[in-house]
Amino acid sequence: MARSEQDLRTEAVRRRLTGESPEAIAGSLGRSTRWVQKWVGRHQAGDQGWAAGRKRGPKLAANRTPVELERQVIAVRERLAANPWAQVGADAIAWELEKVGVEPPPRRTLERIVARSGATRQHGRGRRPSKGVPYPAVEVDQLGELYEADLVGPRHLGGGVRFYALNAIDLASHRCGVEIVENSSDQRVAGALVALWERLGLPARQQFDSADLFVMPTFSRSACSAGVSVLELSA
Repeated sequence: MARSEQDLRTEAVRRRLTGESPEAIAGSLGRSTRWVQKWVGRHQAGDQGWAAGRKRGPKLAANRTPVELERQVIAVRERLAANPWAQVGADAIAWELEKVGVEPPPRRTLERIVARSGATRQHGRGRRPSKGVPYPAVEVDQLGELYEADLVGPRHLGGGVRFYALNAIDLASHRCGVEIVENSSDQRVAGALVALWERLGLPARQQFDSADLFVMPTFSRSACSAGVSVLELSA
């Protein structure tokens, strides 16, 4: 009948206390000398239950992120990933959580939660499929004849800073500029447009790569008051 591990430990300690060498005890019991010394040390520590060993239950991290919060993080990450123009990093996730009144965990914790879920393994987003409406082909030869503008965002920086970028380019010279605004309100974007014109020069025609820009009243008035023809570029 096989002897229990506890019996072997007790025998090893008994024999060692009689003066037998650790090497001899280890050889006869099929254990290492380190094993013998370990259990002799446990016995000498005075613990009455030394021979039974110590329980090795699973260790629970005291600062483990609640399961519900992890679910919210993954849900936000999936929603952001569905938008081809949205950022999907820890700062963007934290910003979205704060918007709905949820205190986000540290950025490194957010990254670990996303990594555990496998959400970091993404296929390339590629270009958005065409809606079937061809872009208007406009021939431009002279500087300032036609500018194209597009509003990109929101984007996020460290610390939860949110911003938009209004980009403009002269299609003839390829000179370009960008203005950063804190929100996409009509007034902010219109002010950014005027600032771009002051730097790049006033165009004869301004083309917008967004229907939202095209219908902004202040934005459109800024163009009209400057004598700039407004075009919408549909996709």
